[in-house]
Amino acid sequence: ASRFQAAALLRGQFSGQEQGSRKRGGNLRRSLIVFQFFVAQAFIIGALVVGQQLHFMRNTDLGFDRQAVLSIEQPISAWRNPELKNKLPVLADALKKMPEIERVALGDVLLSTSYSSNTHYYTDETGNKKETNIYRKNADEELMDLYKLPIIAGRKLQASDGPEHYVLNESAVKAFGFESPQAAIGVFLEENNGPDEPLLQKQVVGVVADFHSMGFTETIRPTALMRDLEYVSTINVRLASTRPSDWQPVLKKMEAEWNSVYPDDPFSADFFDETLAEVYRQDLTLAKFIQLATGIAIFISFLGLFGLATFMAWKRTKEIGIRKVLGASTVSVVSMLSREFVLL
Repeated sequence: ASRFQAAALLRGQFSGQEQGSRKRGGNLRRSLIVFQFFVAQAFIIGALVVGQQLHFMRNTDLGFDRQAVLSIEQPISAWRNPELKNKLPVLADALKKMPEIERVALGDVLLSTSYSSNTHYYTDETGNKKETNIYRKNADEELMDLYKLPIIAGRKLQASDGPEHYVLNESAVKAFGFESPQAAIGVFLEENNGPDEPLLQKQVVGVVADFHSMGFTETIRPTALMRDLEYVSTINVRLASTRPSDWQPVLKKMEAEWNSVYPDDPFSADFFDETLAEVYRQDLTLAKFIQLATGIAIFISFLGLFGLATFMAWKRTKEIGIRKVLGASTVSVVSMLSREFVLL
């Protein structure tokens, strides 16, 4: 025989000791459910925020055009073999003759960890001397056009220029205190050449708009482009077509040209989005970790919720049976069991 009368069972009337025990157990279950939901929602929000940040970094304007741009690195064997070292321009010239390629340039990839830096000085007409650390990237006369860097003042680099000619970005112009980009054209900067060594003279021949060169999360630093190709090991290529379906045949032709110059080294070309992913690899690793943790948290939450719902249904089996006998519908029974969880 049942310990409780049906009417008392349906009204939830129990002894004081049993009510206290049920209340404590109910509070514990509610606390666990809320905690599970809190953890799961925290991970979900974190995954969404990190995903939006990565999407923002990959799709926001970096200050230059990276669409259909790829880079080809000189093989490591060329650093040990002087004969191969001089063949990078040969490969670049061969690629320029391909109609499927819009432009080819030698120089550092704009958004990469390839750069040099040194302290530079500028002395104005009043004798005030300003000191700024300049981050430099190597570029030939084609690289600015390849990345479509907008010239604000002066000119771009030319084939006759050397490492003593600079094209500054806007941040460098502001760091030296020039009134305008035009005011910086033609002035000479002095580069620190080490202890007891004379300062090197660098002439500013142009100014370009700011662009991200070391990572989107970092502040744009004073940067200069200079034509010092002795240590350049990268060919930058802009394909004529922006459709990915057209790229595979071009890559095969590029590989054939590569094999004619470097027959003993495998061909490899990195599209700019892949380079961008390498720059943000720590953010991508964090995103993958958060996504994994989010999946685990959601799984545990659903597992716990399912277990608690099953337990509640088992504990109220008699009540459910009585309600069904009295004509309660399946919807009303499910609503009764899930009401507490939905509110939480």
